[in-house]
Amino acid sequence: MVTDNSDREKHRSQGRKYDFLIALAAQPNAGKTTLFNTLTGKTGYVGNWPGKTVERMEGEFVHHGKIFHVIDLPGIYSLSALTLEEFVSREFIVDERPHAIVVLLDAEALERSFYFLLQVLELMGKVIVAINKYDLAQSKGLHINTERLENELGVPVIAISALKKTGLGELLDRIVDVAEGRLGREEEFRIEYGPLEHYVNRIENILIEHNLFEKYPRRWVALRILEGDLYFMKEVEEKDSRAAKAIEDIIEEIKKVYKKDPVEIIILYRYKFVNDLLSRVIEKVRVSEKRFIEKLDSILLNPFSGPILSSLILLSMMSFAFIINTGFPLNYAFRSLGYEVIAEYIEENSLSSIISKIFSVIAEYFRSVAVSYNVQDWLVDLVVEGIIPGVGSVLTFLPLIFIVNVLMAILEDSGLMSRIAVSFDRLLKKVGLTGKTIFPLTLSLGCNVPGIMGTRILETDEERLSAIVLMPLIICQARLFVLLIMVSALFTGAIMQTFVIASIYIISVTLFLIFNKVITKRVFKQKEVPELIIELPSYHLPSFRVIRWISWERSKSFIIKAGTIIFLFSIILWALLYFGPSTTQNVEESYGALIAKTVTPALSIIDIDNWIIPFALIFGWIAKEIFITSIVIATGKISPIEAVASLTLTPLQSYALLVLVMFYSPCLAAFVTIFSETRSFKLTVFSVIVSLLIGFTASISVYWIGRILGYI
Repeated sequence: MVTDNSDREKHRSQGRKYDFLIALAAQPNAGKTTLFNTLTGKTGYVGNWPGKTVERMEGEFVHHGKIFHVIDLPGIYSLSALTLEEFVSREFIVDERPHAIVVLLDAEALERSFYFLLQVLELMGKVIVAINKYDLAQSKGLHINTERLENELGVPVIAISALKKTGLGELLDRIVDVAEGRLGREEEFRIEYGPLEHYVNRIENILIEHNLFEKYPRRWVALRILEGDLYFMKEVEEKDSRAAKAIEDIIEEIKKVYKKDPVEIIILYRYKFVNDLLSRVIEKVRVSEKRFIEKLDSILLNPFSGPILSSLILLSMMSFAFIINTGFPLNYAFRSLGYEVIAEYIEENSLSSIISKIFSVIAEYFRSVAVSYNVQDWLVDLVVEGIIPGVGSVLTFLPLIFIVNVLMAILEDSGLMSRIAVSFDRLLKKVGLTGKTIFPLTLSLGCNVPGIMGTRILETDEERLSAIVLMPLIICQARLFVLLIMVSALFTGAIMQTFVIASIYIISVTLFLIFNKVITKRVFKQKEVPELIIELPSYHLPSFRVIRWISWERSKSFIIKAGTIIFLFSIILWALLYFGPSTTQNVEESYGALIAKTVTPALSIIDIDNWIIPFALIFGWIAKEIFITSIVIATGKISPIEAVASLTLTPLQSYALLVLVMFYSPCLAAFVTIFSETRSFKLTVFSVIVSLLIGFTASISVYWIGRILGYI
């Protein structure tokens, strides 16, 4: 949250110009000084707190063009002001109102350091939690569900290693998000203190009634008083003896009724909260023996065998996910061997096919019921052709996203993921990337949305932003669905169909790698490829609990971010096709068709003049599978394959169109995700322009090279 002008002027009046004021807070030995030095580099300097003998470390760093002034608060165990260090830390937070506080937790002593975090959260909501030494915790088989922890606390939670500089890229991004007001708690963080709640409210009311401690949250002050904070009690006694007497009476009443000091009850409930929460987010597993680790590492980390084995692991993983969800490539393998019946059986019983059939049945049932009750035609069509297909398209993709996330979680939890990153590092460095990029790329084969979000693991801005901009070039499942339909409809023979599909994937990866090399150097000014900094945890059998954590949290984010957008624009698509200037419901006279016909001449360069294709391209931007849906609706055919076949394209036109469809633009969900990850409208538009130029250039090149070579 940006401070008001008075705060900004106050900062500048101290002789320093910066955009945001950030504080680092932690208990002693959590690695705070290491993080401070890493963030600020050589800008750090030592001073004293005004009027105090306590040292004050200050420094600056720049991220995304913003200057951040960092105050390294003293290492303290609480905010109770029992020591001078605790007092100056607390007063700085309240008086200076930093734009964000980074609270470091020790991953190896999470319970102990969590107590301090709760006190900070109860004081303010602009907090980022950095779990430090996470690499050491993982090496001992300790897993922390940071996504679940983030949801429970309502503030960003990032696993880092300040010493090895891992996770710092994501930490900096979240600092920016909190400082600019996009993340952080809006409402007060509350722990329920059972029987004390009544007394806490009474003390709050006393403080409000007597206008005491207006700059603090009153509930927080009430809790500090019940914890025996001498500073606050002394202030109350000096400012209002009646209020002090009333508060003392309340404390005595608690002791008399519960036979305990209130601080004991607070500690009891706070640690109960901590233990309950940590029991839900921590999993301890047994690690493998050193001898086994060395043997497997000798293969996976070998510069020759490592990339081959890693490629086989990732290829097998994605093939398994695709086979379950769409039947591909198993269906094509059987079809090429002449077993058409088996291929059709696999396709008809894939998860996506089953889900589509279920929603078709639901749509027909609703239509029959609606007709029997004389529901208006437009409302029936809205539900049957807009809402139900919108929900169905989201849920059709969910199985693949979930399966891919499960398989990726297995790699991550077993210790294989970091080895795969190392094995690919040498190859990817040649195009300006590190080995870690292989994971968002793999996720993008399922869906570009989690792939774009997965770039958070990349350490430098240049690498991450370039990967985000170009990630839409990777063929996702939505485009695989379009690819399979179009190949089945426009090309004959299993060998030709297999060649077309394989060539599209090869073009996809090649374009990503080539343009990444160019963009990192020319646009983002990458001077050198960063060294891969990654911890190699011990191998162990994956924990079902950890896999469930990771896969569900990531799948849930897909539903929320991508699903709502696809659903919304499915309804918009229906409206554009249903309504038009005239009262007839002929799709060729709809607003959607009229829009498409105005841009049809743009495809004349590849000799396509059918308005249905630009119509499908326009609405395919919303969600790639809508490209096929649009053709089905516009042609009036029932079967998607029949609908595409009715376009009567030549093989060369078909291939050129395939290239265009695969690369011409990120879908709307990816567009929104690019913006949410970069916070830059300029970069988001740049990504769309790059995809559009690449898609049209590649399509035109394919078509005219084919024409020159004599193909039609």
